[in-house]
Amino acid sequence: VCRALTARGADYLVTNAQGASAENEAVDHRQHGVLRLFRPTPSDQEFTDAKIEAEPRLRAAAAGNVAALGEAAAADEGPITALMVASRAGRPEAVEALLRSGARVDARSARGCTALSLAAEAGEAAIVRLLVARGASVDLAGASGATPLYQASRFGYTACAAALVAAEAKLDAAARAGETALSIACDGGQEAVARLLLEAKADAEAALRDGRTPLIIACTGGHLPCAAALLAAKANVDAVSNSGRTALSFASQAGYERVVGALL
Repeated sequence: VCRALTARGADYLVTNAQGASAENEAVDHRQHGVLRLFRPTPSDQEFTDAKIEAEPRLRAAAAGNVAALGEAAAADEGPITALMVASRAGRPEAVEALLRSGARVDARSARGCTALSLAAEAGEAAIVRLLVARGASVDLAGASGATPLYQASRFGYTACAAALVAAEAKLDAAARAGETALSIACDGGQEAVARLLLEAKADAEAALRDGRTPLIIACTGGHLPCAAALLAAKANVDAVSNSGRTALSFASQAGYERVVGALL
């Protein structure tokens, strides 16, 4: 329905009487597929249906058709590999078969995607664990600087994040604008992932280049559970962004009364 509406020009940023947009609702209700429809990730833009359908090997990987994989060309052609496609599509049997046949576990696409980052972004915890066990590098970042842990944290995939933390992924690796796994989890209100990262000793003060800390980010979005987790971890309530504003300032302006109460 959302795909059809956006195709006909519907604006996902238009708000209702309560000030909520379709994008807000997608975030609040953890509708990751809808959110990615509104704001496609780099992999969504690169791994299009047309590209996958154009190559028998990639088509077989996407469908998890192990027999067809054996019949297709033995080698990948181009920067998109069958292992990436199978990992993104959640096809563990195909992933296992490709790894057995010598697929390069850390191959990178034109935008820097790896099989591991794609599995983490898709919430495929079993495949994340399989790839890690087969030697995938847990900290390889894409063109934007986003690591597999960042991708899992962005969409609230706690099991994927836990597997990567257990594999000793760098907790505070920063993407292009300075975002860490913790800050992106707080931006999306992903409380369970935020708590997981804080328990693993992620830096609660790691700021973006604009000076916003995870607490400021959580409070700006009205994400009280994330803010509470950060406050419990002794995050600095008085941290100031480059614009001279605190978490309290952002929350007050947005009218998030419960967040304001937690900060005072």
